[in-house]
Amino acid sequence: MKEYKEKKLWIKVQKGDEKSFAKLYDLYVDKIYRFVFLKTNNQGKAEEIVQDVFLKLWNIGQDENREVKNLAALLYQITRFAVIDYYRAQNIDKTVVSIDEIALADEPVMVEDTEKDIDIKYDIEKIKQALVDLPELYKDIIIMKFIDELTNREIALALNKEEGNVRVLASRAIKKLREILKENN
Repeated sequence: MKEYKEKKLWIKVQKGDEKSFAKLYDLYVDKIYRFVFLKTNNQGKAEEIVQDVFLKLWNIGQDENREVKNLAALLYQITRFAVIDYYRAQNIDKTVVSIDEIALADEPVMVEDTEKDIDIKYDIEKIKQALVDLPELYKDIIIMKFIDELTNREIALALNKEEGNVRVLASRAIKKLREILKENN
């Protein structure tokens, strides 16, 4: 159902319908922003990159002959390349990230600070710190699969890999994440 709705919107975008593009933007902007922010750790740059990603998507949409099999995969593919280009242009060592600056892109939820809430917050911080130490491909897969909830098929299309390969890589990424968490205890 979701793919059908997106395909309908995409066809309208290819005819220059800005309202349909705005609907696609609304469907994906938060996920794409979160993905970029977790990879750049810079709110201003993340916003800039997301803007560029959607501008590229609009430009792609203006080609009526361009067939898009999976919009989510296309968006994540554009986004990954945009982040890579950002690091290349800045010549930044992306492994140096302060854990204090890493945060999920969602608005914080107000909760009482019970012992359970504190434990959960502590665990989330440990996971975020461990994400920094993961290889980029594993980090991409963890974010896409478990944070942005993409299917293996969508991830495979975004990464230009086979779906079975994504399953194996996701398993390895989780194993590596567990190893890092164990080492940091």
